[in-house]
Amino acid sequence: MARKRLALLIFAPAFLLLAAALATWTWRERLPFEAQMWIAENVLVPAYMAKPPVVEEVKISDWASFGRWVDKNVRCESDFMAQVQDKATLRKIRKFGIAANLEPEGTPDDHWAITRELKVFDSQVEEIRFEGDSGSHFLVKLAVAPETLVARGGATPPPPELYDQPAIVGMLFTRRPHLHDPGPDAIIVSDAGEGKSYIGCRTYDF
Repeated sequence: MARKRLALLIFAPAFLLLAAALATWTWRERLPFEAQMWIAENVLVPAYMAKPPVVEEVKISDWASFGRWVDKNVRCESDFMAQVQDKATLRKIRKFGIAANLEPEGTPDDHWAITRELKVFDSQVEEIRFEGDSGSHFLVKLAVAPETLVARGGATPPPPELYDQPAIVGMLFTRRPHLHDPGPDAIIVSDAGEGKSYIGCRTYDF
């Protein structure tokens, strides 16, 4: 009898703690925002975030440098905004056979069809899309299924307490989310239909 009481005293608190942890995890979307951010910053931290991307500006001079510029922007390792608003840079891009708009109105917003060989994540780029306003996105369309890209890059589903967008099937954060930056820059994978995907960098302003 004494042993049963001792076992109960030892295991009952542990069981209650485990049950509380499971309940918190199951219902975390209903927790206060501060608590959700603590979980995102300290629990939902995948291993790939050990080395955050190093942001650098890539000058476009030829097709090879353009390809590097695209790859860097897809991976959140460069900021495309200034260059897609610079007419001299856009003229260089047009010389590659890309119909870049030289007279953009308002904030950057364009899409470019790609007919030359240009690969990102070992897949041919069919299209480039970008937009910048409150936050931005720089995406490329690839002829590969989103599930394949997610598996290839190690992306994880977006935390539901941070993103409620069914089109996004995978995400690689570039920094840890925290209370003052709940939506850090992230590489996202979304379904483009017909077995194709969009992948690229998504930024948010908070």
